[in-house]
Amino acid sequence: MHFSCKVGALVALGWASPALAAEPVRLRDLIASALANNPELQAAQRRYEAARQRPAQARGLPDPMLSVGYASNGSPLPGGQLGSNPTSNIGFMVSQEIPFPGKRKLRGEIAGKDADAEFQQYQTLALNVRSRVIQAFHRLHHTYAALEILERGKDLLTQAIRVSEARYSAGKTTQPEIFKAQMQLSMLETRVIRMRQDRQTVEAELNSLLARQPGSVVTEPVEEEWNRLALSLDELLERAAGATPELIRDRKMIERGELSVNLARKEFHPDYTVSAGYFNQGAMSPMYQVKVDIPIRLHTEQKQRP
Repeated sequence: MHFSCKVGALVALGWASPALAAEPVRLRDLIASALANNPELQAAQRRYEAARQRPAQARGLPDPMLSVGYASNGSPLPGGQLGSNPTSNIGFMVSQEIPFPGKRKLRGEIAGKDADAEFQQYQTLALNVRSRVIQAFHRLHHTYAALEILERGKDLLTQAIRVSEARYSAGKTTQPEIFKAQMQLSMLETRVIRMRQDRQTVEAELNSLLARQPGSVVTEPVEEEWNRLALSLDELLERAAGATPELIRDRKMIERGELSVNLARKEFHPDYTVSAGYFNQGAMSPMYQVKVDIPIRLHTEQKQRP
């Protein structure tokens, strides 16, 4: 019997060795993993990378237009009376729309402000993920510390109940005293169950923030030394006013709005289209055509001015 107990204890230690060998979790490792793997953060980074490409697109010229066609006389087919009738020809024309000077620059600057705002949105989300990881880490640390205290309390109450039962058997105490201790033990066990549920909730939150599989093992957190905050509240508020990503993003959006108003003023001036073409007329001399199309702003009161 004694030998079997020893074997059972060794087997239990053998099964427990992986958990004992598991590396304790550190806050800096959790933060680094979350910043690298969090799907919300990755999506925000992709949005910013896409926004960085838009200023060059906004500054670019519109795509040119190529027109190919023919004009024939006496027949719907190409070449009808080609070379004998001056209105019969086969040719092409290239057109390029040219925005009014200053519009392309403003559009590029507006797209640049959008990219800056997306970067600040990414920074905001990164700080949010970091904050949530820090809070979850400390809540997890609290559950381990609280459970350790509660388990000690259970052991003490269990011993107290045994002593009370022995004293009751000897007629030195009353039965209500035992019931009272057992009730306290039951209440303590309930708190232990709730604290373990809290631990599971925090572990699930950390797995979500770190993009891990549900149910992944989260080991006991390591308590780390923290330096005392050297800044006063006023200094923190002053620094936050100039460095908070939400405020910087709002300023970028205000600047974007101002640029958009300037672009709207530019819309009083029309864009124009330059076209050049070549037309083959068979035996007759080829025909060339160059033209500039300029829209006439007749409805500015209904369109541009509002």
